[in-house]
Amino acid sequence: GLLWIRMHRGPPPPSSLGKLQICVVSGFYGTGKTTVIRQIALQLLSQSYRVAMLINSLSEVVVDADIIRKEIPQVQVFECGFGCVCCTLQRDLVEKVHLIALAGSHDYLIIESTGEALPSSIVRGLAINPNGSSADKSISTLFE
Repeated sequence: GLLWIRMHRGPPPPSSLGKLQICVVSGFYGTGKTTVIRQIALQLLSQSYRVAMLINSLSEVVVDADIIRKEIPQVQVFECGFGCVCCTLQRDLVEKVHLIALAGSHDYLIIESTGEALPSSIVRGLAINPNGSSADKSISTLFE
C-alpha cells in the first residue's frame, strides 16, 4: 500500500510561502508511480497551485514525461534520463531542483524516481544546495 504524503488544503501554511514544496514518489517498476503523481498533480492544480514535475528514468527516452505532458499540459515537466537521481544523476537533480526553486514559478515539485532509486539518497541529496550549503526546502516523501 501507499503511505500518504503531507498535503495542504487551501493556501500553503505561512511558514512555507515562497518555498518550493517537494514531493518524492518512489517505488518498484510497475507499482503505479505515474498514476500517483498524476493524481497528486491534478489535486494540486484543482487548488490553484503551480506544479512542476521532474521525472527520472534509466533510459535516454523518458516515456512517463511524454505521458504527463500530453495528459496534463498545465504541468511543466523536466526530465532526468539515462541514470538514477539517487546516485549517478544526483548532482543533476540537485542543480535542476535549485534552478526550479530559484525561478519561483512553481509552488510544488513532484519528483518521480526510477524503480531502482533509493528514496533516502534522493532526500539526502535534496538537503544540499549545489554550492554545498544546507538547503532550505520543504520535502514531502511518499514511499510504497
